[in-house]
Amino acid sequence: MNTKWGIGPNRSRRVARRSRAGFTVLEVTIAAAILTLSVGAVTSMLATTNSLTRANAERSAALNAIHSTIERMRATEPSEVFARFNADPLDDIDLDDPGFQFDVEGLTPQRTDADGFVGEIEFPGDGVLLIEDFEDVELGMSRDLNGDGVIDGVDHGDDYSILPVRVRAEWLGASGNQQVEVVFVVSSR
Repeated sequence: MNTKWGIGPNRSRRVARRSRAGFTVLEVTIAAAILTLSVGAVTSMLATTNSLTRANAERSAALNAIHSTIERMRATEPSEVFARFNADPLDDIDLDDPGFQFDVEGLTPQRTDADGFVGEIEFPGDGVLLIEDFEDVELGMSRDLNGDGVIDGVDHGDDYSILPVRVRAEWLGASGNQQVEVVFVVSSR
């Protein structure tokens, strides 16, 4: 061993022991940066998960209200569906007919929504008249609704045998304006 230069078994042990005694400033800085990034990533993930959970709950509430409305329509005599659920209160069969709008508990109407309802039922035409030559691809229109072989522009609210329907919910959600809709056909055939 070379003790002349101070290099011996005791000296190398003292240097090794001293370097293991604590962290250097660089090590502490790196550890703090890693911890900060990790906490930031977890916080971001939790915020995203919370937002997605709220959005899913909103969508679920809207779909439940739509399906409930569809079930009420299916429980109605097919020939009465248009009169009971259209936008014209003058052709309602009963005073308690639901009309074309419905609310969805827990959802807020969009800011631009003038009527204040989240839900809406649409038929081919203007909401008051049921028109065969109304153009709407999603509803499969234009279409012969009364089965007479003619597609015309007159009101078929009293003589339809098939009735395309769109039930929509539009609301101001956790991530802005949201919408969900279901299209189906009521048939008296």
